[in-house]
Amino acid sequence: MKAIILAAGMGSRLQGILQGKPKPLFELDGKSLLDYSLESLALNGIEETCIAIGFEGEKIKEKFGKTFRGMRLNYSNNPIYDKTGSMHSFYKALGVAQDCLVLDGDIIYDPIAINKILRNEKKDITILTNCCGSGDEVYVSINPMEELRYLGKKLPDEKLFWEFTGISKFSKEFVSQMFKLHEENLEKGQCGEYCEDCAYRTSKIIPLHGFVIQGLAWSEIDKKEDIPRALRALESIKNR
Repeated sequence: MKAIILAAGMGSRLQGILQGKPKPLFELDGKSLLDYSLESLALNGIEETCIAIGFEGEKIKEKFGKTFRGMRLNYSNNPIYDKTGSMHSFYKALGVAQDCLVLDGDIIYDPIAINKILRNEKKDITILTNCCGSGDEVYVSINPMEELRYLGKKLPDEKLFWEFTGISKFSKEFVSQMFKLHEENLEKGQCGEYCEDCAYRTSKIIPLHGFVIQGLAWSEIDKKEDIPRALRALESIKNR
């Protein structure tokens, strides 16, 4: 199965720290977020990963090259990364609808998450975990059949809800429907949608299941206030 890492964004809220580097090259304990993610994918037997690049993408290509621990790497450049959302980067990177893993490029996570999602028998699934309280969460609620009921930035009406982690597995059929919806948006001149939002729209046609891993060592890094939590997650991963 092919993996796509969405790594095209600028990370404007961290540029004071990044000093011109793309956000996925932000380092925790001497290694970049992309290093950790690629290690997780290679460890779990992924043979090919495409990194969707944009802002300062050449720096990513220069750092990682064509292989990583035996895993093939290729790159898809989104030259209009500053005018489009992550769905357009995903659309360009995958090219042809196929089974795939899709990961945000600004997260740190326990490699066990990849093992668990690959072993899960459901074809279309996204990992959820406890809300971190950052104030910038993407909230998700699921129905009794574990299908997505809601995904968005506003708190859901339900009492029980989770946080979207940016780690998903999609089937060829699901991706094909995502691409169809995205192409419809492109025809209207709309290209700013995030990948998870398009997946949520697609879930109204093909069910997308939420896979809850409570207590997952995971963190998104959007702003400097997220760094201490990311370091705690990394410490938990190392001590597991």
